[in-house]
Amino acid sequence: MPGARRQSRLFRILQAVPLMLVAGALMAQGAKGYRYPIVEADVAKELSAFGVNVNVSQIHFPVKMSAAIESPKLEIVAAEPVSDSQARLELSCTTVSECLPFFSTVDIKNARLVSSEMRLKIGGTVAESRRTAVQIGAARISERRLKAGSHVALLIREGHLNIRLQVVAMDSGAVGQQVRVCTLDRRKVFHGTVMDEETVAGVME
Repeated sequence: MPGARRQSRLFRILQAVPLMLVAGALMAQGAKGYRYPIVEADVAKELSAFGVNVNVSQIHFPVKMSAAIESPKLEIVAAEPVSDSQARLELSCTTVSECLPFFSTVDIKNARLVSSEMRLKIGGTVAESRRTAVQIGAARISERRLKAGSHVALLIREGHLNIRLQVVAMDSGAVGQQVRVCTLDRRKVFHGTVMDEETVAGVME
């Protein structure tokens, strides 16, 4: 009987081993996460956006790269000629969480000229992005207006003193504009500069 029990227990353990191995493999895969290879066609697609048409055999990776998503959208960050017939590209995904920045080379005629043209386009794209950001920022600032009749804070700096008064706006104005405000009892009027929709900076009068 004791021998039969041991055999039965051993049989149950052996049955559980494959399940444990499968569970361990699934846990390892879930912890590690699956990575998708970045292939030459992904780089060729981005090059075509620059007007540079090449086939996959012209693109080379010094090391294999992978991404968190399949066929990630790549961005060419820099282009430098290696020789008259080859250029080196620095690429990245739209977000670092998708893939790390990496390099590749492309075999192409007039590599120096093509690289120069690509750098101009890259610079133009960066400048346009910055210009758009400035325009959006300016639009947001212009939307921040102080409204006449609203209760706002008047900040006055006199030497080492910082005075804060609750006042009423007599004029409407955007950030940076001059407006009049008065005390709550309407007896004293101040001139100040609109800092935001709730604050005006003034001087002692």
